[in-house]
This record gives sequence, C-alpha cells and structure tokens, in this order.
Amino acid sequence: MRRILQPYVWLGSGVIGSAEFLSLMTGGPGRQSPRNWGLVAIQNGAGYDRWGAMQTKATSPRVAEFPETMERIRTGGSRFEPGDAVSAERWATFLAVLDRLEQAGVRTIVILPPLAGRLQAAMRQTGRFGYIDELRQRLAGVPLAFDFFDPSSIGSDDCEFLSDGFHAAPVAWARIARSLAERLPRDLRVAFGGDEAGREIARFDSSPRPPGTEAPACRS
Repeated sequence: MRRILQPYVWLGSGVIGSAEFLSLMTGGPGRQSPRNWGLVAIQNGAGYDRWGAMQTKATSPRVAEFPETMERIRTGGSRFEPGDAVSAERWATFLAVLDRLEQAGVRTIVILPPLAGRLQAAMRQTGRFGYIDELRQRLAGVPLAFDFFDPSSIGSDDCEFLSDGFHAAPVAWARIARSLAERLPRDLRVAFGGDEAGREIARFDSSPRPPGTEAPACRS
C-alpha cells in the first residue's frame, strides 16, 4: 500500500509537480522500458540497463565541437588539469592496488577510455598535457591494460561521444567490448561473449546520416 500511495506523497510534499504526477501515473516515456529504474528514469526515458550502463537522453552532437570542454582545456578546468608528467606517487599506488587484487585472485582489466579527437588536438596544442603520452607508455607495460584513448583504434570518431566529448556513447563502448573479446585471453572472453555489441554497432552504422554534419558518422 505504501508503494501505491508514494506518488501522492511526492506530490503533496512538492517533490514532483502536477504535470510530473500525471506523467508518472499514466506512463511516462520511459515506462515501457524494463531497463529504466526509478522515478526520474520512468519520467524521462533514461535509466540503467542490465549491465549497469546509464541510458541517457543526451545524444552525440550534430556538430562535434564540444565548446564547454574546449574551454576547460583552455583554462585547465575540472578533469582537464594540466601536467607535464605522471605523478610517481599515484602511479605507485595504482600498481599497488593492481598487485593487491592479483594476490586476492582478482584478474583486473585496465581500460584507458577514448577521448574525442578534437579534444586531443586541443590538448596537444596547449603543450601542457605531457602526462598523457607518458601514461599511455606506462600502461603498455601493464598486464591486461588496453589503450583505447585514440577513438580511431576501434573504428570510432568524434560523433560517437556525448556532448562533452569525454563520455563515449554506447556504440563506442560496444566497439571496445568487441575489441576486448578479440584480444583478451580465452578464459576472460566469456565476459564479452554474445552478439549484443555487434547488434549495437550495426544499429548505429545503419542509421541515417543527416546532411551538413561535420564528420561522416554524425547522427541526428
């Protein structure tokens, strides 16, 4: 009974408005999807799928310029703080964590996620992000570490990112999963089995390409 009455409690306490209440009670855009959990997910069509990945309403930009992130790179803002080298202390901590996991019998896969090419070019142009190349070189010597920093390494491009350019869209992660399934030791490939990644890629590749987009893979 408490669950049945909960929307009325939210309405009465001001958590949701009348329009949101009606949308919730009559079935919002996310109501039909079993992957959507929670009030907000039901109302706006976003939510988490069975793999724990967030399905967001944000889409890849029609023109992949990423203005807000470009400004962060210019000013050294959040998540784009400059630096010449990898911190020796933090690298040692990172290796210690991997070693502890290995001793506990946990096989750990390390992934350096992709970043939009336009943002990479902007970072190189500043000359203030030397630690990136060093990090990639160091990871090359770490077991089960995979470098996907360059989107083209998996057949991706700037239009397979969300509007910030540093969160890859689901299709890019599908390409990563397909790559891991081909490169991981055989006993670990089971985690990336099946053809779900292939279906996601095929669905994206077959979608129409609107005219006037900056990159050939951009979608509306």
